[in-house]
Amino acid sequence: MIKKIAAAGGDPLRWSRKMLNLYWVLFGIGIVAQFAYMWTEPDPLAYMYGLLAPTALFWLIGLSLMELLLRLFHRGGDYIMISGMAYYSFILMVFHYQTVVVVTTCFLPLLVSMFYLRRSKVIFSYALALASYAAMFLIRGYQLPYLAPKHIFIVASSLTVAAYIIDAFMSRSAELERDLRQTLESKQELMIQNTLMDKLAKTDALTGLYNHMTFHEYLDRLIEQSETGQLSLHIALLDIDNFKKTNDTYGHRAGDIVLKRVAETISQSAGAHDFAARYGGEEFAVIFTEKSLDEVVLLLENMRKRIESIHHSELDNYVATVSIGLHAYGRGMGKEKLFGGADEALYEAKRTGKNKLVVCEQPGGAMKRNA
Repeated sequence: MIKKIAAAGGDPLRWSRKMLNLYWVLFGIGIVAQFAYMWTEPDPLAYMYGLLAPTALFWLIGLSLMELLLRLFHRGGDYIMISGMAYYSFILMVFHYQTVVVVTTCFLPLLVSMFYLRRSKVIFSYALALASYAAMFLIRGYQLPYLAPKHIFIVASSLTVAAYIIDAFMSRSAELERDLRQTLESKQELMIQNTLMDKLAKTDALTGLYNHMTFHEYLDRLIEQSETGQLSLHIALLDIDNFKKTNDTYGHRAGDIVLKRVAETISQSAGAHDFAARYGGEEFAVIFTEKSLDEVVLLLENMRKRIESIHHSELDNYVATVSIGLHAYGRGMGKEKLFGGADEALYEAKRTGKNKLVVCEQPGGAMKRNA
């Protein structure tokens, strides 16, 4: 059953405007057709003044009135269009009553109602069609020897059947629309669930950064690009200093707060083309791309200072610091040497006082320390 669904085209006023434009086209076609037919009559002038001119005048008056009403009553455009078609049919039947086939034009309002996809419009057009047919019979009935009671019954029955079929068609259309909408909603929900699951599989639940597995997958792809192209690549390992002592003193819940804030600072400080991950426990890893070594060092130093400036009120204004090891990738180096160099630099930062950045020139070789 049709209850309430959107009108055709999603904009009733725009659709009504299109319908009215079509009516003007039908007006032109009707006038041209009558003018052509006029020359087949024994007395063309009598046909012109007796049928063509009155029909054209009344149609023109009706179309002009519809234009005015549509501009004044935007929300009633659907009823105006259905009424206008009923008027068009009525004028045609009244002036061309001698042509039997003209009676079929009373079905036109029903066809117009289909475009608005509402049962109320179908009922309204059905009532208008019956009223137009009855009015035509009252006006011209005595001049229609072929209009026997059985003809009246056939036309009325046909209008009823047509209205029922149109209503059934719209009901089926509503069901299809509802099924399509439910299918689309189900697909959207599934897509959202898949996206969420994919995110959960790739990110750390506590910090929101990428997890250990995703970090290595991304690093493998970037190393391949660095080997085949000119992509600059640096990896930094960051470790929160004395984090075990923090957990033992303030509890694991407080430790989680520190982890979240450090992770947020790392994420905010990293560039749009960089990749930050929680590597494990209190250790984080950041992959930097499309930056020089000096740019990466400056960015990491700012990151370290921002972390050091945070006072954690939940931990009696405790200040967390991080030690950082940095290593640049060289062609042919491979992931193990790249990661090993960053790990050596991190160990050197821890060993020499913590809260500092150490740059590894080569694994097992010289270290460049930043205070």
